[in-house]
Amino acid sequence: MRRVFSNACTYNPEGSDVHAMATTLSEQFEKHWGTVIEPRVTELIEVVLGANEDGRRAVKPLDRFDPNASTPLATTTGKA
Repeated sequence: MRRVFSNACTYNPEGSDVHAMATTLSEQFEKHWGTVIEPRVTELIEVVLGANEDGRRAVKPLDRFDPNASTPLATTTGKA
C-alpha cells in the first residue's frame, strides 16, 4: 500500500486531485495500520504458525510441495 501512495504522489503533481487523495489515504492508512491492522495481522500469523506465548513457533514448517508426488494433498473424503 505504501508503494501505491508513494507512486501516486511521485507521478502526479502536487495540487492534483490524485496527489491530494494519495496523501490523505496514506495518512489514514498509517494511522490505522499501527492501531488496528498490524495487531490483527500479527494475531493471525501467530494462529497460523502456532506461536507460543514467548513468540517461538510451536509447529514445524510445512514440507515443500512436490508436484511430482503421487500422493494428493487432500481428497474429497479428507483422507490423503
